[in-house]
Amino acid sequence: MQRLLVEDQIASELRRRIADGVYAPGAVMPTERDFAREFSTSRTTVSKALRRLEAMGFVDQAPGRGTRVIPVRDRSSRGAVAIIVVGGMPEKAGPAHAIQGMEAALTQRGQHFQLALDFKDPDRVTAEMIRERYAGALFVQALGYENLLPALDESRYPYVVAGLEKRIEATCTWVDHRKTTRTATRVLTAMGHQRIALLIRPPEMFFYREALEGFQDGLADAGIPFSEDRVILSPAPDALGAYRRMREYLEGHPSPTGIVAGRDYMAQGAAEALEERGLVIGRDVSLIGFDDVTWPRSKEFLTTFSEPNYELGEAAAEMLMERLISGWRPIERREVGAALILRRSVGPCPESAPGSPRPLRLVAQAASFE
Repeated sequence: MQRLLVEDQIASELRRRIADGVYAPGAVMPTERDFAREFSTSRTTVSKALRRLEAMGFVDQAPGRGTRVIPVRDRSSRGAVAIIVVGGMPEKAGPAHAIQGMEAALTQRGQHFQLALDFKDPDRVTAEMIRERYAGALFVQALGYENLLPALDESRYPYVVAGLEKRIEATCTWVDHRKTTRTATRVLTAMGHQRIALLIRPPEMFFYREALEGFQDGLADAGIPFSEDRVILSPAPDALGAYRRMREYLEGHPSPTGIVAGRDYMAQGAAEALEERGLVIGRDVSLIGFDDVTWPRSKEFLTTFSEPNYELGEAAAEMLMERLISGWRPIERREVGAALILRRSVGPCPESAPGSPRPLRLVAQAASFE
């Protein structure tokens, strides 16, 4: 890593103090002479550091009045953090919750931010446009913006992706879907299920390769051989597509006793296809989803992992503030855990020995119960 110039180090430290409230909004900061004495450097170096803060919109310098901290509401976009999401205003609950987490963390640190509505179309946005207009950037999942990230990394521009779902090199927060799917599979095997299926979108999409690997891990943990027949691929991004694929699968295969679905809406499609055949979810077939958002039925029924969208956004904002204050850092991936919520859609395998206990100890540390 390149060594930061002295003025960069001073600017980062002063910015940290502004974020922490050491220098309150509207307050006049110490003089250049005072800072030069504190940092054991020249007034020229301190002046360069303060000009950097002024260019970023954090302070205002005026002869005879000193250096004043600009309140967050009055800062220009130059000193702001951009929140970037495809389409601008998010329509789905997941991205909206991620933005709420970002806003809460940035507000707590006194960081000015803007929802970058001008950047809602990835085809019209360049890395240079982002660098010129904002001090840093937060992407919600970065869908459509993936090609911009290498250029931002190359220029050492501070950005973080909240909830990255693709296998690309980027600074981000993420959920380990290999871990969650493995846990779901282990819950089912511990309840006596042997005939378990995985319902996902094609593995080359988003996080579904990790989900497939976690499913294979979970079967191996229980000594159950993996077969391609255990994987049901649903290319369509909706419950209807999952319903059709599940119905097709049931026409040529015996019904699984347990199913792990990549998303709750896939679990919905699977449930409808299974119920058409007279099967009862939670008794004849156990069903586990992921997200705790897209299941349209009674929220108290589906066993699932609660996707931590708010926490993904909050952690991403905290990572970005670290980079804004301390300077450039290498690419980092910060994992955010997803809690397993046990509900009525999961039960002991009907084909296993009667009286088999539910293996609550297996998931007690990772689960919340409703």
